[in-house]
Amino acid sequence: MKNFFFGEGNIGRDPVLKYVPVKGVQKPVLEFDMRVSYDRQNPETGDYEDNGGFWASVSFWGKRAEAANKILKSGVRVFVIGEISQDEFVASKGEREGQTICVTNVSASHVGLSLLGIESINLTSRKNKPPQAAGTSQGGQSTTDTTEEEYARAYAEQSGQ
Repeated sequence: MKNFFFGEGNIGRDPVLKYVPVKGVQKPVLEFDMRVSYDRQNPETGDYEDNGGFWASVSFWGKRAEAANKILKSGVRVFVIGEISQDEFVASKGEREGQTICVTNVSASHVGLSLLGIESINLTSRKNKPPQAAGTSQGGQSTTDTTEEEYARAYAEQSGQ
């Protein structure tokens, strides 16, 4: 049985992009730690209060991992969808030597930016696709709001559709 995960949190350290051999082919995997928190805003003071949470080690595979590596940095707020698992081991050195350590792992199928803290986004055009004239949809019909259309196209490109 698979354990579904959907969570939002902040990246704790800069992600690391690695290439791992899988069936004789080098596959990209992006690894980062994410703090999933249950902070709530105090209605009286407006300050956020720590209500617990946990750290998760996230691995994100494929071409989207390479693209995510270009924009994800420590402190960025993301949401992650994937499968969650837990591993246990006994620490063999350091200040936790002899203690049982539990690690939460997420194998991400999707990683997205939370819109908090984002001031601007610069989109690149899709490779091998002719540019589309502004104000026209794919069916050739005139549109009045190309911003929504551009957003939908960018989302489709990011999700590989």
